[in-house]
Amino acid sequence: MRRIITVKGLALLLVLSVDLAWAVTPLSSDHSAQQWLTQMAQAGRELNYRGRSILLNGDKLNTVEVIHGIVNGEPWERIIHLTGSPSEILRRGQQVSCLHPESSKDFKASSTSTPHLDIAKRGGLQIPSHYMLRKGGPGRVAGRDAYRVDVLPKDKARYGYQFWLDKESGLLLKSVTVDRKGRGLEVFEFVSIDIGVDIEGDEFNPGDGLKWIAKKNDSPLTQSPNYDWKLAWIPAGFNISDNEMRVIDGVTASTKVFTDGLAAFSVFLEKIDSRFQSEGTQTHGATTALSRRLPYEGGEYLVTVVGEIPIETAMQVAMAVQLKPLP
Repeated sequence: MRRIITVKGLALLLVLSVDLAWAVTPLSSDHSAQQWLTQMAQAGRELNYRGRSILLNGDKLNTVEVIHGIVNGEPWERIIHLTGSPSEILRRGQQVSCLHPESSKDFKASSTSTPHLDIAKRGGLQIPSHYMLRKGGPGRVAGRDAYRVDVLPKDKARYGYQFWLDKESGLLLKSVTVDRKGRGLEVFEFVSIDIGVDIEGDEFNPGDGLKWIAKKNDSPLTQSPNYDWKLAWIPAGFNISDNEMRVIDGVTASTKVFTDGLAAFSVFLEKIDSRFQSEGTQTHGATTALSRRLPYEGGEYLVTVVGEIPIETAMQVAMAVQLKPLP
């Protein structure tokens, strides 16, 4: 299965910070779950921190070092992979690059964010209407006292989330994506963290063998599809957030992205050779990828749905694609 190209979990740490003076206010058990999340958003924007965390997606476990701070009035982050080959994600303001020894790739700041984890950085955030909030009990994460907030789906079309917030500052210390039975599918968790520390600009320099690549202006993709298409059904609460042509693995595909404010999925459509063996499904942690053929007027197309949604939802979306070639 192709096209699982999202920067999983790491996007949680790419927070939109501002250079504001802010006194840390401890969380109180008397506060509502919404107040806790508002505090979490403020802490994620305005605190300096440095720590090590684990990222568990299905049976794949990675460890990363995280450095986050304000430099020259801009949010800077450095995410260092400690598992596998050397790689880093660097952010300086709105410029984000994924660095490897062999190559580097730039992203738009917004394109590296998983919408359900954007909750950690919004000011005055509100939970979308297809979820409800519930306060959990106290706990400990990375040796720090924490409170848990559950974000529960109201239907079967999406997953739920659990957030553990630092009691002292409100900073997000742990998040878990859960299915309808409460089973963890994807986990981000700090195992050690220092909050409110001084962080210097040189701490954001790439590691040995990695180079920061200045972002070049992308040439517009002039190729247009010779077909028009839509979805006859999408899960309630999801709205289109992006619609463009993309080149993925050297193949040009028409792409639509949908989000409900927390979860998101992408639908890719491309014309294929009838001999191309491509149908199938794959789940990895919270990520589902599903592809199906779509025969139409003597040709064949490939529909691929990728996102953090249940496989049943992905299947319904794939079956809802309606195609109409342009004259």
